[in-house]
Amino acid sequence: MKNKALLTNSIYYIFGTFIYFFFQWLTTILVVRLAGYEQAGIFSLATSFSNIFFFIAKFGIRNFQISDTTGNYSSGQYLGARLIAAGIAMVAFGLALFEADFSAEMSVACAAYMLFKLAEAVTDHQFSVFQHYEEYGAILFSYSIKGALSLGGFVAGLLFFHNLLVAIALMTVMYAIVMISYDIRLQQRKEPFSISFDRAGTILKRCIPLMIGTLIVPYMNFIVRYEVQNICGDELLGYYSSFAAITVIMTTLSSAVWTVLIPKISTDFQQGRYKQLGKFILQVSGATLVAGIIIGIAGALLGPWAFVLLYGKEILLYQELILPILFTSILLTFSAFLSATLVPLHRHTEMLLCNVAGSLLCTITAGPLIRSLGLQGANLSYAVGLILQIVMQAGTVAVVLLQNARREGRI
Repeated sequence: MKNKALLTNSIYYIFGTFIYFFFQWLTTILVVRLAGYEQAGIFSLATSFSNIFFFIAKFGIRNFQISDTTGNYSSGQYLGARLIAAGIAMVAFGLALFEADFSAEMSVACAAYMLFKLAEAVTDHQFSVFQHYEEYGAILFSYSIKGALSLGGFVAGLLFFHNLLVAIALMTVMYAIVMISYDIRLQQRKEPFSISFDRAGTILKRCIPLMIGTLIVPYMNFIVRYEVQNICGDELLGYYSSFAAITVIMTTLSSAVWTVLIPKISTDFQQGRYKQLGKFILQVSGATLVAGIIIGIAGALLGPWAFVLLYGKEILLYQELILPILFTSILLTFSAFLSATLVPLHRHTEMLLCNVAGSLLCTITAGPLIRSLGLQGANLSYAVGLILQIVMQAGTVAVVLLQNARREGRI
């Protein structure tokens, strides 16, 4: 892919992702404004719980599929694997929800939001096809319309029915309308619709480390929020989640960039351009660091004003969370990039070990730190887990590139 095309595609994808997740972020603001912090806490835990099984449904296939630049598997085979993954996700979701110690309201909210995430899992396959045909403009359009209409459905549910469940249901319906009327029609024009379970097991087996790796972030989001709710209650969870939404936004936007860059990283690695690839990884890391510094300065200067504008004066009770959560967001961005880089380097197991190590550290420290430091402890447990991930991931990337370069005499 030429640099100009890479830049254009990146802009389309980033802009589309930004628009969609901006609208999704607005749901976290409007649920506070229209329903209060307690309902916001319920919504936050429902989304973080359902997201775990959403990533099981995706099974890490997206990054594997777009890394398959030689076409080892067909689109129909990838779809067959995704359908099996979705079935596994729904069974696991049902079992976990049955075992979870949730209230009836929380359980129903989780189930409703899980349906919405399944619709997003379908889109994940469709966008993989669009990306294969470089239809990034279509991704931009689809994301924009879905974001606007799903937000409209959510707001209508809260305004007219005063019910979180109805709001989530209407959001899902509006999303599905766009998916059926636009995405499916465009996909059928690009290639015939096909489902094949041939080699689906092989695809899923190869994607197991990727799937578990992608579960790490939603798991860490959930375990921190779960501990906050258990120790501090729904209302404080609502406050924490309002600030922590920054992390989701930054991670989503950066992941959009990594998704576009994976084919280039894969091509450079396959063609033995290890020095060039190492330089590229350093450049991306440097740009991420600079962006993080700018965001941190902006957060320090404008953060309190912006949060009051969005959530109201009550949010200032916990304004000291702004800079620590921004720092954690930057760490998560670095970790997401290094994790994505390990996929085309064919280091799936190593990626998994790095991510699991960080999540275990977060799990072990979350409860004690929240009890001793409150909401700051929740953020700190997340940060220490991410730091461990980054150290292990960066070391793995460096070792892989150096070993391959030395083996082929390129350094």
